[in-house]
Amino acid sequence: MLLFDKLRHVYPFSIYYLRAEGKRRTALFTLIIGDNDAGQRLDKFLLKTLVHCPKSLLYKANRQKKIKVNRKRVELSVMLQPGDQLDLYLPDEFDPAQRGGAVAGTLAAAVPPLPADDIVYEDDHLLVVNKPVGTPAHSEQRGACNLRDQVLCYLMASGSYRPQRELSFVPALANRLDRNTQGLVLVGKTAPALRELCRLIREDRVQKRYLCLVSGVPQPDRAVLTGYLRKDRQQNRSEILDEPVPGAKKVVTEYRVLRQLGGHAEVEVLLHTGRSHQIRAQMAAIGHPILGDKKYGGQHPAYRWQALCAYRLQLQPEPDSMLSYLAGREFAVDPWFAI
Repeated sequence: MLLFDKLRHVYPFSIYYLRAEGKRRTALFTLIIGDNDAGQRLDKFLLKTLVHCPKSLLYKANRQKKIKVNRKRVELSVMLQPGDQLDLYLPDEFDPAQRGGAVAGTLAAAVPPLPADDIVYEDDHLLVVNKPVGTPAHSEQRGACNLRDQVLCYLMASGSYRPQRELSFVPALANRLDRNTQGLVLVGKTAPALRELCRLIREDRVQKRYLCLVSGVPQPDRAVLTGYLRKDRQQNRSEILDEPVPGAKKVVTEYRVLRQLGGHAEVEVLLHTGRSHQIRAQMAAIGHPILGDKKYGGQHPAYRWQALCAYRLQLQPEPDSMLSYLAGREFAVDPWFAI
């Protein structure tokens, strides 16, 4: 027989602890879906929200009608809506309140503060930051400093992100750059904003311009390069092919020479596709590797890192987009190698 034990309110959910004699304790978790949790499948939401809960247990619980949305059993593929009430009868070891601490536990042990000068723009929906050269966008090894951790610590310190008040959402980078590439990175502070940023990038409504220094002077001084990029994941290196082959993806890169600097050139690049190492590989393929880019033949004693920076970024949302107020707004940073 199930007996009422106690009730605990932990925003944005309530937990009723139930005791079954001879069995481990079971709890009723009641969760209310907010804007940051809506718009995703129920199973995806639960796997993010319930720390260490096996997928097999969720499917079993759903078959046994222990997972309900608005007091009705539903398929785990259902899309959640704002205001939905979830009732979950699960072992209390999967307490959603654990998730806030779990998020904090994924951060690097000692995260240096995000420099104020690296915050290019911020509002209630998004953040635009300047990723320094040498800093990875995401963690490459446990405990190592990375931009994602710096951003999360900054947002938690400012009160913009409180893990204990979120069920599944974590602010995230909408685009990424190579470790040794400096430049502008977009961050979604809310789930709707993050989804919108990712959509705009996917639909080529975010114009990204790069500045680089290359060996030699490309001819002609303005061109559109088209090829097929194949990534060698073991070597973490991309090659450009003239013809399509299995596993290769089409790449289109537009460049223009801004000025000649002796035996080198300052070049602005506009990406029409966004593939791994696209600029680095395509410039090397035409015989003009980026200075400092050892992987693609651009080694130079004066440049420790590749002289490449995502230095201008412009959003081009539609009038009905939640980010329409940023239409035509351009963000810019000065490259570390500016001459």
